[in-house]
Parts: sequence; structure tokens; C-alpha cells
Amino acid sequence: MSSATRSHQPTSTDPIAVLHGSLASMCRAGVPLPRALATVDSDLRAGPLQEAVRELASDLQDGVPLDEAYARHDGVFSPAHGALIAAGMASGDLPGAMAEIARHAEQRARIGRSIRRALAGPMVSASVVLLIGVGLVIFVGPQFHDIVESINASQSLSAQMGAGGMGSTSPYWDSRLMVAGGALAGLLACVLGAAVFAWKRNPLDGRLGARASRLRWPVIGRLRLYAGLTGVFGTLASLVRHAVPLPEALDLVAQTTDEPGLRADVLTMAAAAHDGAGIEAAARAAGIAPPSELWLLRAAQERGRPEEGLSDLAEHYEVRLERAVERTIAILAPAAELAVGAVVFILAYTFVVPMTELAVRSLGGW
Repeated sequence: MSSATRSHQPTSTDPIAVLHGSLASMCRAGVPLPRALATVDSDLRAGPLQEAVRELASDLQDGVPLDEAYARHDGVFSPAHGALIAAGMASGDLPGAMAEIARHAEQRARIGRSIRRALAGPMVSASVVLLIGVGLVIFVGPQFHDIVESINASQSLSAQMGAGGMGSTSPYWDSRLMVAGGALAGLLACVLGAAVFAWKRNPLDGRLGARASRLRWPVIGRLRLYAGLTGVFGTLASLVRHAVPLPEALDLVAQTTDEPGLRADVLTMAAAAHDGAGIEAAARAAGIAPPSELWLLRAAQERGRPEEGLSDLAEHYEVRLERAVERTIAILAPAAELAVGAVVFILAYTFVVPMTELAVRSLGGW
């Protein structure tokens, strides 16, 4: 069985993954879902997720279908979660759908943790540089102005300062301060952007289309594309394996896909399947994967086991995702350190060089 359809392992630390991994295990053991929800409720921290679980149990007791109950808590569970639950109910494999949600959640959480670890060191360095740089601009800059004016008044160096570009009122000094301020502002924007991107939300989340994000964000966009393709082929393999007709399976998979561009491809596949196309022809019509990779689907379809080809494709893209994560981490940390180093160089050029020149002039060296 491919990694796209493996059960969630209990070593996860992501709350959504832990919740659905536990529910999958209990449902497979024959525990009624309301009782399973009540059991996992006691293991959750107080917060929105625990409240959502309690309300899910209450909704089920009131006769609300599970997928509709999920849809009522879209602030906690994504639309993809509800669609996967609906897919599991349609295929008769609700535990498998729960395990799929757990796997997806843990995969996203693992990638987020890896990127956060890669950015943690540069973020600390950037924060220190920001504090020092802002202190220099706010406190040292005015002091430097006063020192220059004092030396100008006592040693009559106004002409020399004007000629050499050292006057505190000269455009030369002002331009240096503007460059330093701009560098600090850029570094602050990078720090805030990285904090929002990696700490406030998962790097794989967002609403850009898969192709658009791959073009506009060559590193992160590729991660999101591979994660989306892993989910599409893995979920589709699970549905086909449980004898859900291909057109209906593709309709359900389209609902589980967050990326608009990728969802459009799946809908194109669904339209082709409704017209009678097989899985390989539908994928080729949508252009969802390169023709060189679709031979897996063709070979599996010729064997009468299309779910095997879908599982192989899901595993193929999961491997590519893991490799892309490794490359991303290898790029992010050095790039962030280089950005911090560039700002340090600008600060040194802005403050240290003029101060050294001023000290030499004041001692009559020039």
C-alpha cells in the first residue's frame, strides 16, 4: 500500500492529526463514533478544537450527518476535511477517511515544523540586528549630528565637511540614513512576513492557484503543488479502491482540493470521466501530470487495477514533496542569513565608516 493511504501513526503532535488518528483507530475497533468523540474529548486542550468535537458529538446524537456536522465548524475543520468525511461515507470506509485526514494534517504540520526550524536561527539574528539598527538610527544618529556640529563650531571644519560629505545636514549623510532606514524596514518586513508565513499559518496553506503559486513562488509554490497532487491521487486511490464510481470519486476529490488551480484540473478530469473517459484519459485531458508520469495510470488500468496506479502516483509525488522540502530548507536558512548580513553591512557602512572618518578628521589626519 502506498504512503498516500497509510494509517496515521500515533507519534504525531498536530492536534487535528492526533484527533483523527485516534478516531480512525477507535472506529476500526468498532467503537461508536459518538462514544469515540467523547473519549478523545477528554484528551484535548480547552479551546476551539475541543468545543468543535463536543458539538460534533451533539450533532450526531441529533441525527445530523457527519459531513454536515463538519461543515458547521469550518473555522476549525477545513472544507477538505468535510469532503474527505463525505468521501469516506460514500466509500464505506470512514476510518480510512479519518486516517487520511490525520495523514494530511501531520504531513502539513511536519513540513511547517521543518521550515520553522530552518528559519528560527536567522529570525533571532534578524531580531537582534533590528533592535541594534533601530537604536543606532534613533539614538546614535542624533548624537552623531550633535558631535559633528560641535566639531564644526570649534575647529571651523564646515568647509571640509561640505566638501567631504561629512556634514550632518548634508545630503550625503541624509542619504546614508535613508538607506539604513530602508534596509531596516525591509528586514522588518521579512521578519513579519516569515512569522506570519511559518508561525501563524502553515506554509502549505493559502488560496493561490497551484500553477500561479509555482510561478510566483518558485520554492513554496512547488511544495504546495506536490502536496496537493499527493492528496488528489491518494484520496482518489482510496475511493476507487472502495468501488466508488470514477466520476463520483473525482467530484468528491475536487471538494477536498484547496488549491483553485488544482481543483480546476480535477473538475476537468471529472467532466471527462462523466463523458466516459477512463482515469488515464481523464488525467491526460486535464494535464494534471506530465505524460511521462501518466504511464503509471495506463499500465495499472490495463491490469484492471487503476487504484494501484493512483497510489503509485501519490507515493511518487510524496517523495518529490519530501525532496522539495529538503531543498527548501537548504535554501531558506542561507538566504535568510545573507539578508541579515547585508543589513549589518549597510549599518556598518552608514555609521562606522563616517564615524571613523570623522575621528580621523578631528585629529587632523586628513
